[in-house]
Amino acid sequence: MNSIWQDIRIALRRLARAPGFCAVVVLTLALGIGVNSALFSVVDSLLISPLPFEEPSQLVIVWETRAQQSGSLSTVSLGNFTDWQRLNTVFREMAAVQRRPYNVGGTGDPIRVNGVRATAGILSLFGVAPQLGRGLGAEDERPGAEPVCLISHGLWLSRFGGERDVLDQRLILDGVSHSVVGILPPGFEIPNAGTSGMGAQNVITPLLLDPSAANYRSNHNSLVFGRLRDGTSLEEANREIAALASRLEEAYPEWNDGVGAQVQSLHEQMVQGIRTSVLVLFAAVGLVLLIACVNVATLLLARASGREREMTVRAALGAGRARLAGHVLSEAIVLSLAGGLLGLALCFDAIDLLRSWQLNWVPPQFGLSVDLRVLSFTFAISIVAGLAFGLVPAWTAARVRASGALQPGTRSVASRREARLRRTFVATQVAIAMVLLIGAGLLLRSFGRLAAVEPGFAFDDRIAMHISLARSSYGDRESVAAFLEELVREIEAVPGVHSAAASVGLPLAPLFWRKQLTREEAPAEQLAAVPAVDLMIVTPRYGETLGIPLVMGRSFQRTDGERSQLVALVNKTFVETHYADGEPIGRRIRLGLPDHLLGEQDEAQPWYTIVGVLGDVRRRGPTTAVQP
Repeated sequence: MNSIWQDIRIALRRLARAPGFCAVVVLTLALGIGVNSALFSVVDSLLISPLPFEEPSQLVIVWETRAQQSGSLSTVSLGNFTDWQRLNTVFREMAAVQRRPYNVGGTGDPIRVNGVRATAGILSLFGVAPQLGRGLGAEDERPGAEPVCLISHGLWLSRFGGERDVLDQRLILDGVSHSVVGILPPGFEIPNAGTSGMGAQNVITPLLLDPSAANYRSNHNSLVFGRLRDGTSLEEANREIAALASRLEEAYPEWNDGVGAQVQSLHEQMVQGIRTSVLVLFAAVGLVLLIACVNVATLLLARASGREREMTVRAALGAGRARLAGHVLSEAIVLSLAGGLLGLALCFDAIDLLRSWQLNWVPPQFGLSVDLRVLSFTFAISIVAGLAFGLVPAWTAARVRASGALQPGTRSVASRREARLRRTFVATQVAIAMVLLIGAGLLLRSFGRLAAVEPGFAFDDRIAMHISLARSSYGDRESVAAFLEELVREIEAVPGVHSAAASVGLPLAPLFWRKQLTREEAPAEQLAAVPAVDLMIVTPRYGETLGIPLVMGRSFQRTDGERSQLVALVNKTFVETHYADGEPIGRRIRLGLPDHLLGEQDEAQPWYTIVGVLGDVRRRGPTTAVQP
């Protein structure tokens, strides 16, 4: 230990006499270590640390699967959820959630907030207790129950000033008065239940369970969470839920034909879309650190060649190879620790920058922070980096001969060996840099190809806004249509506005309806053969406003509506998929099942006449095929 401390003191004195060299090395290492530490914080938060809930390994999410769509996952109908909840033996608790934004009125300025509707027990499932008041109970989810709500800690502070007597005060949500019965703990959000672009969840209201409702089994729009019983594995849960899905398919074939079920770990579900990207990025910055280490090793090797005479003198005075190597290695460790300290400061700044960006691919449950694991990683990677770039110069210094460098005018074997090593280091740097350069080139090429994909609509000189109308004031289609017609007319009257239109959903937005399709001339014989199509409801001039070309026929007119013949526009992919002869104009379609497949209580949907064909518009992103 005395030798080690002596080497460190000597290293500090020698490095103090070379401030330029130290600055270059420390900054080089700080950049590599800082970026790696910041990325490790992301990896640790997303992939290593457990979810911030009680017994997070027991939390799962339950999906329905569609045999007609190659087993793709989808949300669940309330009817299936209640049957799973009643019949299963593997879940300690289950809860269903539906996304729901709200207009908040009453006291204060009206605001738009993100919210969810959830069944009773949603808080206990996640092991969370309200900060004030109570959670949702079974009596709250019965039809006709008094409207109640839970509000977030942030909404409590902003709307009610943090008053303790907030319980049983009223909050107007979409025109309906709700009694505030509880305050959620700070930072709590239901996973996977956010609404894009709406920010944090602020309100939770009861999800009513009414078996007599017409859409109780037909609407598959609920997220289902579960907590496994102690000792129950994911495989056991999947076997039981698949068996229950088979039973429900036999009991309700009109709604569950080809519908299965699958259980996934909640943590795995939340990170599966970003795991590969994060790991690839982490590997890339690891290569950057490796380049930095090779660069520093080259600098140290050049510095060691200038100290060859000193090392020869030390060897002549009796210093062993381990002592000589330790002398050089101590400088490397001191430099790496200094680079690690500066890199840690850069890591804090990088984490603050990532937080300020509010990355939408990082779920709010995964808080980015610099904790003990990140500090340990930074220290460990600093030591490893110091050993990585210091071993070769130390090995070279330890192999000096006691007489070679003392003879003036001679070039030692060590010098030639160092020259070969420096050339090797340069070749290594070039090779690693080429790997990163090729990867960056492929990434840029992929980005360029994605940017070159034609979306099917124009976005220059276009603006969009999202509006949600309260059902208490706009409870029928006529009132909604009248509001949109007046709104569009007012916007078109604004100077500089060429055209305006309204729609349910936008291109490349997640909001769309998937409906069953029946063609009048060729209805499906079996339920499994009924095709599905995307549905958007739009006002006249929608295609003109977004620059979607009209390929055939005519666009919507203001006279089209329920009082006249119902009409529809389709896209080119629809025509190619369902009309091989290419003559869709005048054909009639129904957004529902054919008559012979309707149940006793099912109502036949009206027929729509196709009057025009629009160009294709990508709705699910540039890498996904256009849907009909």
